[in-house]
Amino acid sequence: MIDPMETLHKANGTVLIIDDDPIAAQLYAAIIEATGYAVRIATPAAAYLKALAAEDAEPTAILLDIAMSEDGNPQDDSLDIMRALAGRQCRSPLFIMADGRSHYLEVVLELGRMWGLNLIDALPKPLDPDRLRRHMEMLHARNAGTTTGDRPRVVLLVDDDELVLLVATETLTRAGFEVRTAADGMEALDHLRQYGLVDLLFTDVDMPRMDGVALALAAQKLFPEIKILFTSGKIDHPPINKARFISKPWGIDELVAAAQSAIAL
Repeated sequence: MIDPMETLHKANGTVLIIDDDPIAAQLYAAIIEATGYAVRIATPAAAYLKALAAEDAEPTAILLDIAMSEDGNPQDDSLDIMRALAGRQCRSPLFIMADGRSHYLEVVLELGRMWGLNLIDALPKPLDPDRLRRHMEMLHARNAGTTTGDRPRVVLLVDDDELVLLVATETLTRAGFEVRTAADGMEALDHLRQYGLVDLLFTDVDMPRMDGVALALAAQKLFPEIKILFTSGKIDHPPINKARFISKPWGIDELVAAAQSAIAL
């Protein structure tokens, strides 16, 4: 029997898992522990609700199952916890876990955003270990305040010009970034949905199928904290707020500096 508020081991940061499935919670905990975090498990969720009022320090991150059940009946515990976190103005990164009921997931995500929670990603269950591991590594790098952390910063580069993709990929790779590429906004959005948050979205403005502005807005809806760097030869400023901009044609040193500055924004 798992203690409702069990801490598995000590580390500099603590990730809280709220899930009514103790076996799944232990599995996720093992993945997270391997990235250097301590893990606290709250099962059932009511145990965390009772303890929340006495908590002083926020966890480093929270994984919350939004489809918890008792005797096969869905419960409202997840919404109660989200309300409680919002009431405390909790800014811990929040990862929502869902079993594929997409309509319910969209409702919960919208409520979380309305309540001002720091939603990072919606993780389908069973969780992809690599995706969860990448999130924890990125979280560690951001909290450490480093430019590269223990792994390269990940840039998703989006442009319909193959030559631009080639030059930018080579430039950023040589500067120590891990670069992933997409030829248009739709392809980039599919990548984000499949693999989760990246450190920087570097996108051209004018592209077929989905342009850079539509991509950026969709990416911000998925990941409110995503960093965005636009590029274009037709405009001279970022087309949306909370983004950086670099004009085409850019120089190699200029591109590296712009990417580093955008990540630090």
